Amino acid sequence: MVETSDEYGLNKAYCPQKAAFLCRLSEAAYLPKKILFNAVQNASFPTQATHKKFFSFAGTQCFTAKYRGFRVLVFRGTELDLQDIKTDLKFRRRDLCNSCHSGAVHRGFLGAVNPVLNDLKQALKDDDTPLYIAGHSLGGALAVLSAAFDVVPHDLIQVYSFGSPRVGDHKFSITQDKKITHHRVVYDLDVVPMLPFLALGFRHSGTLHFLEENGTKLLNPRLPRLLLALAISFFKGVYKTWSFRKPLNCHRVSAYVDALEKELGGAVG
Repeated sequence: MVETSDEYGLNKAYCPQKAAFLCRLSEAAYLPKKILFNAVQNASFPTQATHKKFFSFAGTQCFTAKYRGFRVLVFRGTELDLQDIKTDLKFRRRDLCNSCHSGAVHRGFLGAVNPVLNDLKQALKDDDTPLYIAGHSLGGALAVLSAAFDVVPHDLIQVYSFGSPRVGDHKFSITQDKKITHHRVVYDLDVVPMLPFLALGFRHSGTLHFLEENGTKLLNPRLPRLLLALAISFFKGVYKTWSFRKPLNCHRVSAYVDALEKELGGAVG
């Protein structure tokens, strides 16, 4: 069953069609501005995007668009860019000076999202349609943080992140989960969601949707089941071949698009 645009605004449950659509938009976010919106227009959704706007400041890029019944805010992920690399490496935590939230978050991610928050709030105000915030890799982390700052009222927000690193500490994650619906998609041996390390005090927020290479999806799996899936994938893709490319390949946004299209095909079939 194909979900209509009106249902996008009503249902906060995870939906394979939503995930695949938002992942395609997250893939489009990596494109140059002059061709980005052509890709957005062709992201396989039945209605046309309007009110499209691109934002760029100090290495952070994102775009907004409106569809019938809902809006999207999509952040670009990490590129081979000095500014992005510096952002990723500033992993010391900083307390949030934010009346909307509590806890401490990754200093680099906070510094990346802060410059665009005011412009986003201005662009998104005076509209009470639901907002989907999405992104891949660094873009997923910025999606989580922008939701924490209530770019629109939090009851209108849903977050879909793909291969996102950890953003904040336990207190931040608990607060985020109480306020925001966050579907956190991780594909197979992707290493980025394992960073920054738990030992540094970072925790994930949201509901984990773990996609195995064989097409199986695990919903918030218990640690032993998750470790088993990772061990099997590691044995097949790394140990037997002595190639360490698989964990890097699993992080590619194209790998997420393919995995979600496979899940969507299974759901439709």
